[in-house]
Amino acid sequence: MISLDSYQKGFRNLPDGVKDAEVNAETHRVISVQIENGEISEVKESSSVQIFVRVKTEHTGYAYTEDPEEDAAELLKEAYENSLFSAEDPEPFSVSEERWLQDQEAPETMEELKQLAMRMEAAIASELGFWKARSECMLELLAETYGQHTVNIRGMDRGFTAPVYLLSVTLAGENMTVREERMSSDPEKFDLSGLAESLIRRLQAGMIPAVLPEAGEYHAILSSEAAGQMFMTAWQAFSGEKLACGESCLSRLLGQMISSEALTIIDVSDPKDGFPAFMDSEGTKGKTIAVVKNGIFVQPICNLKSAELLHTQPTGNAGRRPLLSGMISTDLKEIPKNFCILPGLSSLQEMEAHMGNGFLITEYFDLFHSLNIASGDFSVPVYAVRIIDGKECGMVRGLTMSGNFPAMLKEIREVGCEAVLRPMEFLRNYGIGTCPIRIGKVTLSGE
Repeated sequence: MISLDSYQKGFRNLPDGVKDAEVNAETHRVISVQIENGEISEVKESSSVQIFVRVKTEHTGYAYTEDPEEDAAELLKEAYENSLFSAEDPEPFSVSEERWLQDQEAPETMEELKQLAMRMEAAIASELGFWKARSECMLELLAETYGQHTVNIRGMDRGFTAPVYLLSVTLAGENMTVREERMSSDPEKFDLSGLAESLIRRLQAGMIPAVLPEAGEYHAILSSEAAGQMFMTAWQAFSGEKLACGESCLSRLLGQMISSEALTIIDVSDPKDGFPAFMDSEGTKGKTIAVVKNGIFVQPICNLKSAELLHTQPTGNAGRRPLLSGMISTDLKEIPKNFCILPGLSSLQEMEAHMGNGFLITEYFDLFHSLNIASGDFSVPVYAVRIIDGKECGMVRGLTMSGNFPAMLKEIREVGCEAVLRPMEFLRNYGIGTCPIRIGKVTLSGE
């Protein structure tokens, strides 16, 4: 864990007029191993530090560095001077004076991670059967020690480091390429057999072509993969800031039934498998909350600012990398920790039998641009397996699935038992946990 002692000393010499000051450090130490067709093809190791400084006078000013040796007094001065010229409304700061430090690192050395990755690749290869000779397999195993440390002028001194493992496996067959990602705090808990089964199932479905009878509304099941892709964007509808500003399609629905009793969503801070989120970027301790409980929208995810706007408590969801901005973000936004749909009782095969006729949505593309958070409208390219009399009868490609997110939530009939927790695409800074979801109807159309 990076020391912020120099900033705590700097707090004693801040100019008159400073009402609050805070320093937050985010650290990453990463080792990754890539294997292609049984051979190690790439090994990487990196580490990074980001230090964010906030100073509040009449407005809020920021400063930023990636150099842990930079002069703390100068950085605090820069943030103070920026506040004098800022138009940013003053933001709330944590009032906690609690000291809380927890330090745990990913234990593997580079050589140990190589051996672990090779064992995983061999275990998956042994499950591929027919597909071992018919596809190319690439595996990446990444071990990260992630850390947060926050201090402020009120006496807060909170921080943690913790390990997280990210596993990505890609199978490239003759007709299509499929990929599965998983995350866990313990690499021994990866369900390699289940991961291989999911990849094989998707490749097999692509071998048999099918057609859409005609554009229209159909019963459908979102696979856990497709549901995961949707909720990597759709979680923003549950953001406190967007609700407070009327920019969410779920605005005015807090406390109301938004789905069937089959849907419960929780946001988990201390997962047995998932992204470590023991505290957020404002120093608020993480906690597990029920966002949706038996269909009722009970709690948005909030940072200090949105909690103040909604007259509720912060939920430990402040972060600085909610989406792919391509810029250094000093603004604090809500991001999930591990945003998880709780599993039901039925297997995917049982859900297909319950549906009878319809489509299983297996591949979901363009996750960042396909759903409008304010209106809830979505239109997204998908692949789907046609289901007739509860049996899979081939894949339809070149489809567009369209509808409205709140309307889709109301159409949920059943949630499956096969839960999978995946990392956020590209950024990998939170987890999305989903299961197969059976929907009453959704609009499908061809190219």
